[in-house]
Amino acid sequence: MKLEALDRTTHDVAAFDSGVEACNSDLVSQSNKIRNRCQVLSEGSTILAFGRYSIVVSGPKKDLTPLVRIDYLARDLTSPAGTGTDMLIHLFRTIANDERTHDCKGVLIDCLNCGDAKQTARRWSYFTEKVGFRSIDGDPNAVSGYAFLPMVIVRAYAAA
Repeated sequence: MKLEALDRTTHDVAAFDSGVEACNSDLVSQSNKIRNRCQVLSEGSTILAFGRYSIVVSGPKKDLTPLVRIDYLARDLTSPAGTGTDMLIHLFRTIANDERTHDCKGVLIDCLNCGDAKQTARRWSYFTEKVGFRSIDGDPNAVSGYAFLPMVIVRAYAAA
């Protein structure tokens, strides 16, 4: 397994299937534009998982709180169990080492509602119960939406 920047000339983007159409289509349609921010775990030309993040600001004037947003995190359905977690940890390491994130307060992740209630709830449970993300709106009954992880915890994961 190799972590590298997405390269459409060597990675088989069209063969990737996460089971969530939004992730699949983003990888295919946007990969040329965001290649410098999109990382893949691969074996040869096969993409096992991919992730992408961006720096965002929040607040009334868009200048108050810098955050990192994980735009996409997905693993191919045929990838071994744990590949998505490996990709998340690699993203945490990349984020922690990115000089642009020095002043960021934490990481946001959007747990997509893919239309499959069980899958959405399983992903939400993983992010909140296993990784430590917390629902932005504080709703203890949430099963999808944005969740937040403080940067100190991201850096701890990255250092482990």
